Formats: sequence, structure tokens, C-alpha cells
Amino acid sequence: MNTTRTSINSQVKQTSIRSVLTSFLFMTSFFVLFLTYQPATLYGSTGPIASIADPQYEFGQVSEGSTVIHDFLIKNTGTEQLTISDVKTG
Repeated sequence: MNTTRTSINSQVKQTSIRSVLTSFLFMTSFFVLFLTYQPATLYGSTGPIASIADPQYEFGQVSEGSTVIHDFLIKNTGTEQLTISDVKTG
């Protein structure tokens, strides 16, 4: 009878140790993944990021030789200077 009790206690301890180790590995893995996929702002810099609310505009029918104008609002949502160069129309 004492042998059975010792065997059960041993199994319970092994199960507890496995449970603790599994939990530790899960939490460590989650922590590593969490830090890996954090936005770059957490680490201080995102570079320049151009955000354009409406990137396209339809002028409709335009007569040949007419001048058409539309302003596009471009916002830098990054942390470094945004330089816009070599703009081409479609």
C-alpha cells in the first residue's frame, strides 16, 4: 500500500513539474514573439511614413488643353524626415 502511495505521489510531482515547465515555455515564447512584433516606435524610430487620406482623385471629363488642379494631403506619420521627390502623374 505504501508503494502505491509513493507511486501516486511521484506521478503527481512529475505532472506538476511538466505543467510548470510547459507554462514557463509558453510564457517565454509569448514574450519573445510579443517583443519581436512590436512596432518600431517602441525601439525609437519608424523612419518616414507617408500617409495619404485619398490617394486617387477622379477629375471626370477634362477638355484637351485645360488645366486641372487638386491638392493631396500627405502626412508624415513616421519619426524621421519625409522627402517627396520625383512626383509623376498618372
